[in-house]
Parts: sequence; C-alpha cells; structure tokens
Amino acid sequence: HNQSSSCVGLKIQRKEADKACCRAIEKTLHLTNDDDGLLSFDQVSILRNPSSAQSSESLDIAAKLLLRLESSFLTKNYDHLTRQEIALVKLDCNARIGELATIIITKFGNEDKTGLDHKGGAGMRSFAWKSWCERCPEKQLERLSLICHTRT
Repeated sequence: HNQSSSCVGLKIQRKEADKACCRAIEKTLHLTNDDDGLLSFDQVSILRNPSSAQSSESLDIAAKLLLRLESSFLTKNYDHLTRQEIALVKLDCNARIGELATIIITKFGNEDKTGLDHKGGAGMRSFAWKSWCERCPEKQLERLSLICHTRT
C-alpha cells in the first residue's frame, strides 16, 4: 500500500515538473497564449524522458523543440556566455540529439527512420537522425555500430 501511494506521488511530482519545464520553455521561446499549438505538454514530457515516446515522430518533434531551445537560449544569452559555455551548451544539445536518434533506432527500427538501405545509402527521413549526422560527423562509427546491432 505504501509503495502504491509513493508511486502516485512520484507521478504527480513528475507531472508538476513537466508543467514547470513547459512554462520555462514557453518563456525561453517567447511563446504566448496566442501561439496555439506550438508547444504541447507531451513534447516537453518526451524531451525530459525520451524513452517514454510512443512514436519516432514524437521523438523527431522533441528534437526540433530541443534545437529551437538551443537557438533561442544562445541568441538571447550570447553576449553573457563565454566561448566555453557556448561550446558546452552545443555539446549537451548534440548528446541529447544523439540520444533521441538512438532511441528512434533501438525502439522503432532503423530502415524506415534513417532511410539507409542495405548498402548504407543515404536519404535520411528522421529529423533527429539527420541532425545527429550533421552536427556530429565524428560519431559515424557509433551510428554504424548502432544500425548493425539493431539488425541482428
């Protein structure tokens, strides 16, 4: 009985944290009530907990939101950040994009999402995957290993 009430408490706490995060993102992106449909609670929840995504499309939407956040934050704070801080923000964003792309492949399969054929041809369909490839070309071996392991 105590476990079930603590589980409920945890869910309530997580939902409140998602709401607070949603408000913070709206402020960072300068969204108002007039900007209907630009940010949903589900998008924020998936960005905070990507493994809970129910579709690869929702992870791609989270990746787009993440890049908008990065851009907005860096634009707004550029004059107040050091080069090292800017590099760290970009590095963190790259890692999170890689996490989203990895979950897309491991949870939802790779051929339809990456657009890679059996010969490794291009034509990427997933926004997160494409962004990870563009932003982190040095991670090519990691991506290849991920694809090979999901095919076995």
